[in-house]
Amino acid sequence: FRRPCTVCVLCCTSTLATGINLPCRRVLITSCQWFAGAPVAARTFLSPTAFRQMAGRAGRMGLCARGDAILFVSSQAERAQAEAVVSSG
Repeated sequence: FRRPCTVCVLCCTSTLATGINLPCRRVLITSCQWFAGAPVAARTFLSPTAFRQMAGRAGRMGLCARGDAILFVSSQAERAQAEAVVSSG
């Protein structure tokens, strides 16, 4: 980075990732599963809306020429679900 005091890496929870207004060059989504919330903290698969919200941080019109979103999967079954999430909508 050329400017001092520039944030190089920001690590956050899925809750912060869906609501933060901070454009970046690259988004890494390290898990396809997340907690659905209280009172039953069950893990659910990432929804297409949640994926778009998180991936939407990568690249912003007028600020970045391009942005990359990388979704990590841990199994072949998860890969098939992730492909459906990414291609929907």
